[in-house]
Amino acid sequence: MKTKPYLLLPFAGMLFYACNNQTNHPQADLVNQSSPIPETEQSILQYADSIDTQQSNMEKKVSLIYQLEGFSLYVEKLSWNGKPALYIEHTGDQGFTDRSARYYFKADSLLLVRESIKRTKEQETVFEEKRTYLRNNTPFRQERRLAVSFSSLQTKPFTDVKPSGKIEDYTEKLALLNDALAGQNKFETVFDQYMPAPEGQYLLLKSKVPGGYSSSLLVKEEDALIDSIKQYPSLFKDAKLQLKWEISEKEAIYVPVAAKTTSASGLNR
Repeated sequence: MKTKPYLLLPFAGMLFYACNNQTNHPQADLVNQSSPIPETEQSILQYADSIDTQQSNMEKKVSLIYQLEGFSLYVEKLSWNGKPALYIEHTGDQGFTDRSARYYFKADSLLLVRESIKRTKEQETVFEEKRTYLRNNTPFRQERRLAVSFSSLQTKPFTDVKPSGKIEDYTEKLALLNDALAGQNKFETVFDQYMPAPEGQYLLLKSKVPGGYSSSLLVKEEDALIDSIKQYPSLFKDAKLQLKWEISEKEAIYVPVAAKTTSASGLNR
């Protein structure tokens, strides 16, 4: 079961790079949560760059990769001393649209949303970057740039975007992202089946609620839980499993539990 093409976001990791005007000690702002909240466009960008620089030192949590009617989504959350600093949302739509959005926080205040979008239609591709600046969790400026190639996108300046229509409710968006990370509400899944395939074996998970998301995990290494599922699949049918995973090349990989852990520990009815 190959990773779907729309799960592949080859350009997303390239779009967010450190600016030349980073602070000399970017970690200082992260540690000192009582320091003033950045409010100008420049100070917000500098703070966001400092978060990007320190990503490898942060606590990280990642959701499963969820699918619903050709749409895919997974979420990463990076925290500093228990405080959320960055959410990264990855979405795809059957290869027509790939999007990565980064939500930067300080002291529970959303400061900046950086979006990277690649759209393909009738063999034409458009690259777009958007930046939305917020103050007191309210957007006060948005800018973007467009190009027909990634290389040309980097040479174009950002231009202001005039608000049109309803402004996105980031409160609802972040609630959705937290649901995906927690595997709850529309993201709550239960065991459906264990499926062998030429390229590997998969745990297939279905939504517990109507209209919810499904997911799958590639099993590269078996353990007691996987052995039990293979031998007695009916015992686990529609059960919520306690699973661990990691994301590699836009695919969720099952992480085996310790050898001393029994298969019953993976079952939570």
